[in-house]
Amino acid sequence: MRKRILISSGVIILLLAAIAVKKCSFKRDYSLKHLNVPADTIVIKSLDYSLELKKQGDRWLIGQKGYPADNDLIRDLEKKIAELPVVDLVSTKGFFEPYELSEGQALDISLMAKGELLRRVSIGKQGLTNNHVYVRIDNGREVFLASGITKNEFKQDIDNLRDKKIFELKSDFIEKISINYQGKEYIFYKEKVAQKENSNSSGESSEQEWKCKGYENIQLNSSKINSMLYTFSPLRAAKFYEGEIKEKPLCIVRIFTGDGEKDLNIYKGVEKDFYLATSSLSPYNFTIGSWQAQKYMIKSIKDLEKN
Repeated sequence: MRKRILISSGVIILLLAAIAVKKCSFKRDYSLKHLNVPADTIVIKSLDYSLELKKQGDRWLIGQKGYPADNDLIRDLEKKIAELPVVDLVSTKGFFEPYELSEGQALDISLMAKGELLRRVSIGKQGLTNNHVYVRIDNGREVFLASGITKNEFKQDIDNLRDKKIFELKSDFIEKISINYQGKEYIFYKEKVAQKENSNSSGESSEQEWKCKGYENIQLNSSKINSMLYTFSPLRAAKFYEGEIKEKPLCIVRIFTGDGEKDLNIYKGVEKDFYLATSSLSPYNFTIGSWQAQKYMIKSIKDLEKN
């Protein structure tokens, strides 16, 4: 009796072990080989989408027009493919349609360097969670479950991938600002703060304050002036505008620094809450938010007076 029990127990243990091995065979980590060189080209393709990113020097450029890309964003996309976290081997049978990985269904991302393919990842349908997708690696037969990537972040509108920084001017380096709006021009400049008579310090004061030419008797609200200056550090486009701008600017801002003059021209917007803009520091037309543009649209110097 005891012998039968021992034999039965042994059989049960073997069966459980076999089941566990079978389950584990489809649930194991799969580490991709390390890429020894960084990519200089990223190609993203699907049935209805095609995009090529190329690196020139330390800059990523978008498509045939060579728009400067947001380097941090593109580096993040490259890293997601180069260091793809594969968490599970799902199938080795070469059946891709159930996972939306067959030709015409998947989104293919290829990392290349000097014309050589480093890695190709095909992204299929979403897994059980938003953070997981089914993938193929280098056109292999295997289907894997990967984490941390989605189709949408690779299949983006070109405008979302572009470098939105138009220029960056720190307030300490700005010496003068000229604003022309509704036929009035206001010129703001820095002036050293005079030493108080009872001050113990010797020599000239290093502190500066902003004055407006022709309105030197008015003490300006430093918070409002600084709020305007911070929009230049940096000035970012909300979107880029491919159309032609024919009308005259509503507002002209000229910024003077030690190395010359920079212009920002603001025009009537083509959509709510945004104005069109151009700058001498960018070859592209763009838009900025109305909250930002209206900081330059000074109707009266009284609006900037310290209370």
